[in-house]
Amino acid sequence: YKYISWLLLIMAYVDLHLHTPYSDGSCEAKQTVRDAAEIGIDVIAITDHDHVKGYYEALKEAELWGIEVIPGVEISTPKYHILGYNFDPDDYRLNELLAYSRDIQDQLVKQRIVKLQGAGIPITFEKMEQLFPGARRGKGNLVTALLRDEESRAVVGSIGARGVYDAYFREGGVARGVDPVPEVTPREAISAIHNAGGLAFIAHPFKDVDDMEELHILRAQGI
Repeated sequence: YKYISWLLLIMAYVDLHLHTPYSDGSCEAKQTVRDAAEIGIDVIAITDHDHVKGYYEALKEAELWGIEVIPGVEISTPKYHILGYNFDPDDYRLNELLAYSRDIQDQLVKQRIVKLQGAGIPITFEKMEQLFPGARRGKGNLVTALLRDEESRAVVGSIGARGVYDAYFREGGVARGVDPVPEVTPREAISAIHNAGGLAFIAHPFKDVDDMEELHILRAQGI
């Protein structure tokens, strides 16, 4: 019993993969902290796509709730999303890389918007900017935009986020293919995280990795 009591004392509940509207999350950072506190989570990481602003907003709120917030980010690369933890969020080179990646993601979204417009859906990048000001805008944001924008929703119908993604962004969907752009490579993302003093991980290997050899390559690059 003493051993079990000791284990309970050192246990902590954690969630190290959370998003805010600075990428494709639905709750503001402050609300995310409050929700985490109310369900008994002790440690969180805001891992917005290509953004660290949510971390700073969460940090201020966490002081009021007694929750620990560690710096996090999820960097977009062509095939994988690279998670970074416990780095210096003020690191200049890392923030330059994140700004570059946000710009690249905007370019990809603009390509998808052109394809959607060709299919008769009246979504525009300006609408995206209004719905997600200051955010990293990716496919997830575009799916949400098609549902939030009344004109676009009138065309796609009431099929929900999963229905929109399956219909327009999966194999055969009009917004599936895009022209290649010079995205951040996994090696660049990993190096930027390490140079900022952090640790790098792959975000969702079961979804993105087709062969174990891929993980061996990423491991050699510093995952």
